[in-house]
Amino acid sequence: MIKVKRVNPIEEWDDAISLIKANWSESNQPIEFNADDARRFYEYLYENSALFAIGAYQLDELVGYCLVSVVPHPFNQSVKMCNIDGFFVIPRLRRGRTASKMMDIVREIAKEYNANFIH
Repeated sequence: MIKVKRVNPIEEWDDAISLIKANWSESNQPIEFNADDARRFYEYLYENSALFAIGAYQLDELVGYCLVSVVPHPFNQSVKMCNIDGFFVIPRLRRGRTASKMMDIVREIAKEYNANFIH
């Protein structure tokens, strides 16, 4: 059984870092991942109410995460956008409903932020 819930991204960072690195590796990014810079940036966003996170757990193990920033649109600041910055589920659980459960919660929380779009 997988439990999906909203989590504090900063408190869960140490548990999530291996998944974040795996996600980065799978994404074939042309630049190196810098965990320290990423953490500082996400801390800044979270402290300014511009970031939320979803965690998926099997027993006590984090098996999936989603990081979402919430920012005004550059061309019209009255429009709020939720940008999915990272979304990852471990390979052995990708055929189940874990990812769709995570997106359901993202949609619910986006409403709390009065977001107009999810990207």
